[in-house]
Amino acid sequence: MKNQEFEKFLTAETVAPPPQLTDSIIKSVRRELAVAPAYLFAKLFLIHIVVGGITLLFCPQFGIGPLGGSQGMAHWTMLWGPKVCAMICGAVFLGGSALVASLLLAKPELFALRRHLFVYYGLMVLISGGGLFIASKVLSTGSHFPESAAFLGIWSLAAVISASFLTFLIAAARRLRTTNFSLPSH
Repeated sequence: MKNQEFEKFLTAETVAPPPQLTDSIIKSVRRELAVAPAYLFAKLFLIHIVVGGITLLFCPQFGIGPLGGSQGMAHWTMLWGPKVCAMICGAVFLGGSALVASLLLAKPELFALRRHLFVYYGLMVLISGGGLFIASKVLSTGSHFPESAAFLGIWSLAAVISASFLTFLIAAARRLRTTNFSLPSH
């Protein structure tokens, strides 16, 4: 019975759906998959404000944080020197936000983020890193942190690279988790 139905299906005349239906479906899918860049950046930045604020509880950035005014994690990272401290602090600050964002964003948002990782994370570094740097100067809290261009560059680069890498890994893992793989039976 099943073979007859399948053969009948294969030999049946091809019927195209009405063009209005095709257009309607395509427009609906495009609307659902389209992510406005400003909306995505606002969502990312909101996540970053929360997660970045939490990281300031234990890892100061340019002298801002942690609670109580101690050096927190910077006490140990500065033992390896200011360049290593810059790498670790930048990676923790933006990497933590990228980790949480990659888990919270909807799939179309994550796909849009992955297409422009360096743009989104670069802007976040400019805004939040610049804001923290300026705040540390205004509050005079960053006096024990190097002010060299190398320190700022390493911090920024480590932040963007770690955030991009974590986003890429989590997006790939989420895609693998939803893909149905069937192993051939022996």
